[in-house]
Amino acid sequence: MNPKKHLTLLMTALIMSITSVTAVSAKEIRIGVISVLEGAFAALGQDGVRGVELAVEEFDGKVAGHDVEIFIMSSNASPDSAVNAATKLIENNKVDILVGPLSGS
Repeated sequence: MNPKKHLTLLMTALIMSITSVTAVSAKEIRIGVISVLEGAFAALGQDGVRGVELAVEEFDGKVAGHDVEIFIMSSNASPDSAVNAATKLIENNKVDILVGPLSGS
């Protein structure tokens, strides 16, 4: 599948999930990204973050007419750090959607 088509399918799925989450509200869409940004998986984690940023940029920072804001948290590829990162993103940043982690059981 060509990358542009894959990205369009990804954003379509995101739009479908967001419209059910936001129920046509005027707020921005907050996406939390959990990725390994240090250690053995750092290069893969950084690629994952860049992929999310590229997808948002490709659609001019908007999904279904809502501005998109990305929050990035690092995990060290352990289950505990992934859970801690997810908890912080949900409770502190009030994210609507979580992406990741690359590794974390």
